[in-house]
Amino acid sequence: MKNTLLLISTLLLLTWCWGISKDAQNFYTLWEKAFEERSYDMAIEKLDKAILLEEKYSDAYLLRGKVYLHKRNYAESLLNYDSVLRLDKTSLEALLWKIKVLMYLEKYTRAEELINSAIEWNKENPSLLVQKGFLEYILGNKKSAEKYYNHALEINPNYLPALQNKWVLLSDEEEFKDSLVYFDKALAQESWDYINWYNKATVLSDLWFKLSDPIYSNKALDYYKTALELNPWYTEARLWQAITLYDLQEYDQALSVVKKANIMNPDSLNWLYYQWLILAQLGRKDEARSSYKELLAIDPEHINAQIELANLK
Repeated sequence: MKNTLLLISTLLLLTWCWGISKDAQNFYTLWEKAFEERSYDMAIEKLDKAILLEEKYSDAYLLRGKVYLHKRNYAESLLNYDSVLRLDKTSLEALLWKIKVLMYLEKYTRAEELINSAIEWNKENPSLLVQKGFLEYILGNKKSAEKYYNHALEINPNYLPALQNKWVLLSDEEEFKDSLVYFDKALAQESWDYINWYNKATVLSDLWFKLSDPIYSNKALDYYKTALELNPWYTEARLWQAITLYDLQEYDQALSVVKKANIMNPDSLNWLYYQWLILAQLGRKDEARSSYKELLAIDPEHINAQIELANLK
């Protein structure tokens, strides 16, 4: 993620350096550090100052829209993308982000109108085709979604968003082995991205759950490990690493993973639940019983904990 932001920033600065004041550019540069540190309010402040100096600084509006999107302030995000489109009606990036926000808001009819109109004047743009495919996927039209993804891959066989969306679609259809082909192509492009390693691991876990072939569970554990080496704080990968170990009845290893995760993220009920479930499987029933009671004190409606506690009596 950091490398991507640095690359984007460099390219944007080179493109925009003409016609934009040095002070406005300086504020743009400062937003990047704030954004990387997830100081979103500070990032917005820097972009506000850049726009105050250069009212027609369309790229600052674009970035401010993305920051508001991270804050889940969809209304402000849309306003910024509309500002970009008023300044530059041909901004495909602003249009695509506007469509994404409309989809977050479940305004699918308006999103479809915009994407269809854009495709009319640019039928061979992979970004538009993938976004159209994703909209079809959200609407439940999976065959149509696959058609658009395939069209994008015909234009550019290595187009990463098309590869990623295709494996999601195939995984959803439980075509796990076929989906791995697209995973591998995506990983070849972004081996540094821990999300790609995690996603491939989840498909391998699904294959393990479906086929009970340990070759898939072992590979899944390898990929979870790689994802965590790239980002030790990625709790979702750690959770599924523990679940896979638990399903393999490797309870001691699973407990070790969960205990470490509990230290890193002590407020997660998922970790508490699995830690105590594993204790029960290890025969440490007194510890498990005490732990389930503690969990129910935090979340009295936790059905799984109620069931497991009853099983221990």
